[in-house]
Amino acid sequence: MEPRFLTPAHSSLIAPDIYADKSGLVLQWLLLTGIEKDAFSLREAAAESMVSLGLVQRVFEYLVREGFLKAVGVRTAKKFELQKPKKLLTAW
Repeated sequence: MEPRFLTPAHSSLIAPDIYADKSGLVLQWLLLTGIEKDAFSLREAAAESMVSLGLVQRVFEYLVREGFLKAVGVRTAKKFELQKPKKLLTAW
């Protein structure tokens, strides 16, 4: 067994599928509504796309890591900006 001291015990080694059914609702919200806003929060996206806050957080985390979203601020004051909507639509 290989040591995994640098990764959390609950983390998966497989990349999340953000293009799945419910995650697609978050992507749809981003490309239809989020694109018109300067910045938006996790709670705003979760409420308007009608999915759980945790799912929105996981999708946003992946999109920030891939460069589609930009995070501005810290913790509860964190807002997000859509950076590459055309590339996100193409990847979807």
